[in-house]
Amino acid sequence: MKKLIIGLAVIAMALAFQLDSAHADGPARKLRRVFAPGQQAMGIWHGQYAHPNYGRPLAIVVPPNANMMRSQGWGVCGSQMMPLYSQYGTAYPGTVTGSPIHFLTRPAAPSNTQQFGYYYIRGPW
Repeated sequence: MKKLIIGLAVIAMALAFQLDSAHADGPARKLRRVFAPGQQAMGIWHGQYAHPNYGRPLAIVVPPNANMMRSQGWGVCGSQMMPLYSQYGTAYPGTVTGSPIHFLTRPAAPSNTQQFGYYYIRGPW
C-alpha cells in the first residue's frame, strides 16, 4: 500500500511538471525572455551582407519562442548555432539619421549562409 501511494505521488508530480513544460516556453526560455529584452540595445539585427534583390539585409521574422538560429558553412565546423535576441524595444526610436550603411554583396561562391543577406529576427507577438 505504501509503494502504491508513493508511486501515485511520483506520477502526480511528473504530470504536474509535464503540464508546466507543455507550453512553448520552458523555465529556461522564460528566464531568457525576461533578460533578453535588454539585448536589442546591444547590437544590430543584421550582418554585413545585403540581399541581392533588395540591396540591403532582409529580415525573416520567426515566432517569439524561437531562441536559436543555425548558420551553415563549408567544412567540418562550418555549422554554428547562435542565439536569437529580442529586437523590439518598447518605444519607437525615431527616424534614422546619418550616412547610409554600405553592405557587402553576395560573393560568387558563398561559403556561409549569412552571406545570402537574410537574417532572422524574433517577432514581438
